[in-house]
Amino acid sequence: MKMANVTIELRRKSEGRTNYKRRLALLKSRLPRVVARRTNKHMLLQLVEYVPSGDLVRVGISSKVLEK
Repeated sequence: MKMANVTIELRRKSEGRTNYKRRLALLKSRLPRVVARRTNKHMLLQLVEYVPSGDLVRVGISSKVLEK
Protein backbone atom coordinates (compact mmCIF):
# COMPACT_ATOMS: atom_id res chain seq x y z
CA MET A 1 0.00 0.00 0.00
CA LYS A 2 1.42 3.37 -1.02
CA MET A 3 1.14 6.38 1.22
CA ALA A 4 0.10 9.61 -0.46
CA ASN A 5 2.35 12.59 0.02
CA VAL A 6 0.13 15.10 1.74
CA THR A 7 1.24 18.61 2.57
CA ILE A 8 -0.43 20.04 5.65
CA GLU A 9 -0.96 23.78 5.57
CA LEU A 10 0.42 25.84 8.44
CA ARG A 11 -2.18 26.57 11.13
CA ARG A 12 -1.95 30.38 10.98
CA LYS A 13 -2.12 30.25 7.19
CA SER A 14 -5.20 28.04 7.21
CA GLU A 15 -6.85 30.39 9.74
CA GLY A 16 -6.15 33.31 7.40
CA ARG A 17 -4.11 35.08 10.08
CA THR A 18 -0.66 35.11 8.44
CA ASN A 19 0.37 35.68 4.83
CA TYR A 20 3.84 34.15 4.93
CA LYS A 21 4.86 35.49 1.51
CA ARG A 22 4.09 39.05 2.66
CA ARG A 23 5.72 38.44 6.06
CA LEU A 24 8.96 37.21 4.47
CA ALA A 25 9.07 40.25 2.17
CA LEU A 26 8.52 42.52 5.18
CA LEU A 27 11.33 40.86 7.14
CA LYS A 28 13.73 41.02 4.19
CA SER A 29 13.08 44.76 3.81
CA ARG A 30 14.69 45.35 7.25
CA LEU A 31 12.13 48.07 7.97
CA PRO A 32 10.65 48.22 11.46
CA ARG A 33 7.00 47.21 11.64
CA VAL A 34 4.13 48.32 13.84
CA VAL A 35 2.47 45.55 15.82
CA ALA A 36 -0.93 46.08 17.43
CA ARG A 37 -1.89 43.74 20.24
CA ARG A 38 -5.34 43.77 21.77
CA THR A 39 -6.10 42.65 25.30
CA ASN A 40 -9.51 42.54 26.96
CA LYS A 41 -9.19 46.12 28.22
CA HIS A 42 -6.32 47.80 26.38
CA MET A 43 -4.39 48.11 23.14
CA LEU A 44 -0.62 47.81 22.87
CA LEU A 45 1.32 49.30 19.98
CA GLN A 46 4.92 48.25 19.42
CA LEU A 47 7.60 49.18 16.92
CA VAL A 48 9.39 45.90 16.20
CA GLU A 49 12.59 45.20 14.27
CA TYR A 50 13.69 41.83 12.97
CA VAL A 51 17.05 40.45 14.10
CA PRO A 52 18.15 36.87 13.39
CA SER A 53 18.18 35.97 17.09
CA GLY A 54 14.56 37.15 17.48
CA ASP A 55 12.33 40.19 17.12
CA LEU A 56 13.43 43.30 19.00
CA VAL A 57 10.83 45.70 20.39
CA ARG A 58 12.18 49.25 20.06
CA VAL A 59 9.22 51.23 21.40
CA GLY A 60 5.96 50.22 23.01
CA ILE A 61 2.93 52.14 24.24
CA SER A 62 -0.23 51.04 25.98
CA SER A 63 -3.67 52.63 25.83
CA LYS A 64 -3.61 52.54 29.64
CA VAL A 65 -0.93 55.25 29.57
CA LEU A 66 -2.96 57.32 27.12
CA GLU A 67 -6.03 57.33 29.41
CA LYS A 68 -4.28 59.61 31.90
